[in-house]
Amino acid sequence: MNNQVTFAGRVGQEPQEIALNDSEKSLAKFSLAVKTFDDEEVMWLDVEAWNGTSKKVLSLIKKGREVLISGRLRINKFADRDGMPREKPVVVLNSFYLCGSKPQIEEPKKQRKTKA
Repeated sequence: MNNQVTFAGRVGQEPQEIALNDSEKSLAKFSLAVKTFDDEEVMWLDVEAWNGTSKKVLSLIKKGREVLISGRLRINKFADRDGMPREKPVVVLNSFYLCGSKPQIEEPKKQRKTKA
């Protein structure tokens, strides 16, 4: 069986474009808040989008947007500040679907002109 995961949640931050030195590849990262079955806890996932998918992510996904993502799970291993080994799940994005309505963006109110 292949490594395939699907999650639905809300984007926690604006996707960030990551500059890769001496490479034609492109990378975009964002976080996704996914509710658990009991709706009392939120699980935060890091999501990476590469190459053509990264360009679509940067142009379409915004903070607060509800999305359905599909990809493969990767476990990043690293050492924390104290040198203790840690692991962090990352979803490497294959595809996404924009769900729900667009997040509301507050625009500055225009001043009405009054007649004197």
